Amino acid sequence: MVLNPIASTVIAAMQNQSVSSSPSALEVAARTHKNFFIGYLVWIVLATLVSAFLTWMVWRSGNRQQDAAIAETKERTAKLEKEAAYARLELAKIAPLNLPVTSIKADVFLLVRGDFFEWYFNKDDPVLKGGARSVSVSLAGKEIALAILQCSEFESIPANTGILEKIDGRTFSMSFAWPIGDWFAAQPIKYWIERENASTAMLDKELIGAVISLPPLKAEKPCEILQSSFFITINGSIRRDFSVPKSSATSNIFCPVKKD
Repeated sequence: MVLNPIASTVIAAMQNQSVSSSPSALEVAARTHKNFFIGYLVWIVLATLVSAFLTWMVWRSGNRQQDAAIAETKERTAKLEKEAAYARLELAKIAPLNLPVTSIKADVFLLVRGDFFEWYFNKDDPVLKGGARSVSVSLAGKEIALAILQCSEFESIPANTGILEKIDGRTFSMSFAWPIGDWFAAQPIKYWIERENASTAMLDKELIGAVISLPPLKAEKPCEILQSSFFITINGSIRRDFSVPKSSATSNIFCPVKKD
């Protein structure tokens, strides 16, 4: 059978087209590799996102755990502090020395030989008030004043000390108190005993003595202290005694605390 040349040409073209439209093994492999590579990249991106999310979740849960631990620690600390405060209060009930100092009273008696300026003792003077405003007592620490006591009771009488046949000295009967209940108490300056809310036990550790201040003598020389008594009462019942020197400047009579 003889084919028409035109028909043969058409059949050959169709066969070529069919062959060209069928992918080769190389093309199939390349396409497969491309698809797997794209899938691989998508997987890496997804894995990165999941890993980042999980990392953030771990970080967040760690922070929450840390915050919870801190809160629990603070709660335990507050509870322990409360229990310690309660224990201190119970201890203070047993030992009055551990209670905060709320009041101090000083009682002083002196027989002093010396020639004083009489105008300091003018009872009609509204400023000096007969001498009460010219005397003071301060509790002395190792480096600072622990408290200043204000005169609450004052009496000073001219006296003959026995050497001369004339008045040559004075007696001083005085009481001092802390805290101070007038204008001075409203001032921003606070002494150690107030700043530290000190107990008697704390005060005993710091206290080395007390300083009595009297009006000055006419002559710049030490006075003679012939008789003396000086003690303080803390919180109404705890007593501390002081040794008064036999001679001193009237403005700075340092009296060391007596040790038991």
